[in-house]
Order: sequence, then C-alpha cells, then structure tokens
Amino acid sequence: LEVTPVTDQVTVTITEHSGKVTYDGKEHTVTGYDVTAISNKLYTADNFTFSGEATVKGTDVGVYGMELKPADFKNTSANFTNVVFIIVDGKLEIAKRTVILTSASAEKVYDGTPLTNSTVKVTGDGFAEGEGAAITVTGTQTDVGKSANTFEYKLNEGTKAGNYSFKKETGMLEVTPVTAEVVVKIKGNKATYEYDATEKSVTGYTVESISNDLYKEENFSLAENAKAEARGTDAGEYLMGLTALSFVDNSKNFVNVKFVVEDGKLTITRRGSGDMKVTVTARDNKGIIYDGKAHGENGYTTANLVEGHSVKSVVIDGSRIDAGLYEDELVPHDAIIVDAQGNDVSANYELTYVAGDLEITPIMDEIVVTITGHKGYFIYDGTRKTLMGYEVEVSDPSYALDNIVFTGWARVHGIEPGVYMMGLKEDQFHDKGNYANVKFIVIDGVMTIVRGKHYVAWLHDTSTMINSAEKSDTLTAISSYLERTKIQTVFHSGNVVADPTSQEQWDAFNDTMKHLYDNERRTFIVNGAAQDVVENSLFLDQPFRKDYLESDMFEEGKGVVDRFEMGGVKMIMVTLGDDAMTEEGLKWARDKFNAESDRVGILMVNTYLTEDKKIAESAEEIEKQIVSVCGNVRLVLSSNAEYNSHESFKYGERTVWALNADIEAATAEGYITLLEFDADTRSLYVTTYSPVKNDFVYDDDKLEYEQFTLYNAF
Repeated sequence: LEVTPVTDQVTVTITEHSGKVTYDGKEHTVTGYDVTAISNKLYTADNFTFSGEATVKGTDVGVYGMELKPADFKNTSANFTNVVFIIVDGKLEIAKRTVILTSASAEKVYDGTPLTNSTVKVTGDGFAEGEGAAITVTGTQTDVGKSANTFEYKLNEGTKAGNYSFKKETGMLEVTPVTAEVVVKIKGNKATYEYDATEKSVTGYTVESISNDLYKEENFSLAENAKAEARGTDAGEYLMGLTALSFVDNSKNFVNVKFVVEDGKLTITRRGSGDMKVTVTARDNKGIIYDGKAHGENGYTTANLVEGHSVKSVVIDGSRIDAGLYEDELVPHDAIIVDAQGNDVSANYELTYVAGDLEITPIMDEIVVTITGHKGYFIYDGTRKTLMGYEVEVSDPSYALDNIVFTGWARVHGIEPGVYMMGLKEDQFHDKGNYANVKFIVIDGVMTIVRGKHYVAWLHDTSTMINSAEKSDTLTAISSYLERTKIQTVFHSGNVVADPTSQEQWDAFNDTMKHLYDNERRTFIVNGAAQDVVENSLFLDQPFRKDYLESDMFEEGKGVVDRFEMGGVKMIMVTLGDDAMTEEGLKWARDKFNAESDRVGILMVNTYLTEDKKIAESAEEIEKQIVSVCGNVRLVLSSNAEYNSHESFKYGERTVWALNADIEAATAEGYITLLEFDADTRSLYVTTYSPVKNDFVYDDDKLEYEQFTLYNAF
C-alpha cells in the first residue's frame, strides 16, 4: 500500500497577537499568536512546530511589531509537502496619555490688591505614576476687568513629553467695581485779606477725608470748565463756585462716588475792621457863651485811609442850644470815602467814629420864675377826676420857658368829695443850666370835688325773684346793671326772699348781690318787710357795712337812720319796716327828723299812696305823726303793689313829694326805680327801668320806660 503525500499547497495563516494600552510609564507585553486559517482541512496545528519568540514589549508611546517570520514555523507532517506559512502581523500600541491642565477662575470686588489663584486642576488621563510637571501660574488682575488666569508648566525630569498629549485651559480672573458709596469731602481753600485797593486771590482745595482708603486723590479731578479760584478787589466775599458737579470720578474701580463740597472763598474785609482802625474824629468845639442858638460841629480828622483815598463828606450830629459840657456829644457818621478818581469806595471801609466835645457856658444874670399850679372845681359823680398843669411867669421876657426843668408830678387825682393839693414844691424846679442864677417861686395847685348829683337805685320786693335755690336771671341782670353804672346808693324795700327761713334761697340771693355789697363806693339801705332771717344772710346785720350807732336803729334794725350829703345839701333818711309801724316806731322816726331839722328829710316806708294818688288809710298815722309835723321831710318813698304813682302835698310853704312803686310789676318784669338827686336845681329825676328789657346788654330793642321829674323836690 502506498500513500503519497499531498503535494498541493497548503496555506496556514498565522495571526500575531496585538495589544493597545495608554502610556502609564510601565512596560507592556503582547505574546502569542493564533492559527487563524488552514487551507486544507486535513492539515492541523499539530503538523507544524514554532521555533521563534512570539513576544513584543514596549514602554513609551509607539507601535511595536512582533515580527514573526514564516521560517519560524516548520512543517513536520510527511503527508504534506507543500505547506506555506502566511504571517499576519500583530502589534503592541502604546497611546499618549491626555493631560488637561485647567487654571482656576476667581472673582472679587476691587480692593487694590492683585487678584490671583495658583490652583491648576489636572484632568484627563493625568500623569503616569512618578511623573509630572512643575506649574507656574502667571495670571493676575488688579483693576476692574477680566483676564485669563495664564500659567506655564515644565515637565519633571524623567517625564517624556512624547508620551503625553497636553491641553491647556485657562480660567478667568474678574475684578468688579466697588458699589458701596464713597464719600469724598472737599473743602475749597479760603483766604482773608484786608481791603487795600489791590486784587487778591485764593486757589485750590483740600481733600479733608475719603470714606474708603482705597480711593485716592488721583482717582478724581476737576471737571471741565470748573475752576478752584476766586478773585476780588473790593471788600466782600468771593466764592469759587465749587459744587459736587465740579469734580469727576476717573476711576473704573468705583461706581458710586459722592463728592461733598464746601465752596472755597476769598474774603476781603473792610479796612478798619481789624486791629488797625480807620477813624473819623470830630474836632472839639469849646468856648461858646449861651445865646439861645444851636452850636455843633467844628470839622474832623481822619487816619489810616488807603493812600489816595479821602473823605468826600461826613455828617456830624450833636448840636446843642443849652449851656453845659457835652462830652462826646459831637458824633460823626455816614462818611463817604472816595478814591483818587472820585469813585465811592465807602463800602470797603469799616469806619470808627470818634466823638468830640461841645461846651456852652451859661449866662450869669438873675432870673425870677413864678410857678402857679392850676385850680379846679368838679362835681362828684363817682368817677375819678384829674387836675394837672401850672402857669409860668418870668421876670425877664428873654428867658425861654423851655429852660425850666420840672422833676415833680403836676397832677392830682380824686374820686370822693374833698380838697386835693397838687403838691408842687420849689425844689421840683430848676434851670437847665443856661442861666446860673435862677430863682423859683411856687404856688401849689388845688382840686376841689363837691357833690352835685346823687344816684340811687331803688330795688323793690325781690322775694318772687328768689323763691328757690336757683339764682334768678332777672336779679342777675339787675345786679350786673348796678355794677356797671355810677349808682352810689341802693334802697331795698319789701321782702327779700320768698321763704326767709330757707338758707338755700338766701345763698342764691347772696351769690347774686354780694359783689355789690363788697364795693365800698356804694351804700345800701334796707327797708325790709318783717322777715326772720337765717344765719349767713346779707341781711343778718342791717344796715350793711356801716357801724351805726345804737341810737340810729329802732329795735335792732326795724328802723334805720342814714345820713349823706349832695353838693353841700345835707340829707337824713329814715327807713321804717312793716314791723316798725307802731306808736313807738313812728315817734322814734319823728324824733329823728326833728332832732336834725337842718337836714332835708326822706322817709321810706312800705305803704303811703293809693292808685288815685291819695294817702292810704294804712298810712294816715305816718302822715299825721311824721310827714305833716316834721318840717324838713320833703320826700316819702313807698312800694305798694299794682300801681306806680307820684303826688305832691303842700304843708304851708313846704312841698312833700310822695313816690309809690308797683312792686308786683317790678318783681315780674325786673323793674327798678332810678332816682337822680340834682343838688344844683333841687330836682329829683325818677325813672322806672328794667335792665332785662331796656339794657342793651340783655335786649337790643330798648323798650320805652317811664321817666318824670320832681322839681324843687328837696
């Protein structure tokens, strides 16, 4: 049997192993191969041997081939005679390491120092173990703006650049401006000079403070057209005109700069306002004898004016007529200063005016001056009277009255009847000094006040007005009217309050009338009907305010005697209440009238006339025992209800007037009877009047009221 080998070509494909790594500084190896194809199925890997080295090594970046050769393979099978080995190359590939170097970014607000950040971040593959680079960051930013955070690097010894792929990324450095307000306080320079007619100036300014130390003077400047300068010649103040708008910020590092500016100023003071005074001095004027004419200025001198300046005019006050030494009396003022060209430069001066003395000597001739005080005669009316002044007579007609100096008070006042001396005395008069020998003779002035008219208000029964604890508006109106008028005497007849035992009613009456009773210029006479009064009544001790003798009161006040005088006429008034209409009371009244027959008599009772002007039955004893037999009784006052009446009765040559008042109408309407005694005409004027209705204070209408006159009534 014979088996012959295969002579057809058998192709064996050998594929070398390959590998790919990234450089890491270490050695890398790829070994082996693969039989990837045999063209004859009968041929197997066991039919050949390998005698080479299927290994490739490398460290640095690059491509390393295994470099197997077909000869490294040998066919060992006798069954095949034509075996061809095909090598597919394998390789070891070491790739570069990618290193990304990134410098850091940073940001800050401007603070005057460089902004840096030396941090560099290494990313990508990074450096192999034991390898690296020295990095130097050069990026910096100081002022406001942005810039790259630049850097450089140098590989360490043993680090091969070829093994790496480097990528540089730079961060950004950004400085932002200061936004907080920066206040720059600037003060314009100031200068002061005294006026000397030459131009003066001041320039520049001073930075007093800057609120932020980073901001410097070189960061700002004067604005265009702004000028830190002031000039002037005349006295006054000259401003530079500096404001916040006069300065501009030139720094981009600050965005909120505020300029607080105090303007600069040139001050030119008026000449003479300092230590060296500019004076205008009035010359003294002496050796003048009094002649009744005015004497005054005697020229002036000046000092310390600017060379070439002069006084054009000056006013000098202080002229005098009277004799005497008037030190510093000649007073200069309102001088006008002009320069060499005649221009008014007065405003540039503060002048010090120096007064001069004036002396006028007196005349020595004797002069006699007689002073006679005025005399005056007044009729008493309850108001204050005044007399003033005096007459002057001189021995020499050439002696002017204005030479007399009076240091007293040529005036006298008085209210009550009497004689009032003015009080003029010789030592109150003297000469001004123009005459050295003046003698004064003084006759005092005198004022005399006599009673001419006497005013009486006759109040009637007020019991219907005061019938509760409340004050009466009607009685209040009467009280107010009496307070405002010149009434000197008040008669009160009839009951006072409705319930004489009621303290509250008496209090209401007291509150209304007390201010009248407390006025010492008025006299009150009461003819009250029978009433038992309580304590604290104005009527407890009758009559009021006067210390009556016991002999002038009947049974402790049931009857009362009052005396007064009007313009030299002496009067006596006897008042009898209801409970005094007894035999003893009538006799007591009669005795009082007869004991003082030189006085004009007035009788006040509660009843006398009837409505038809006849004497009432209840008054027949009064008429019989008093009126008809007392030759000085001239007037009878009574207050019956329901009618007003007046009538005269003749007793020989004597006329007696009787008046009756309607107390019901009076109390209902607030009427009072006003009596005006005229001592000159001996007449009595009678008015029935209601303050509530007739007084303008209470009623603008002023209704009609009754008036009549009783001639020769007393």
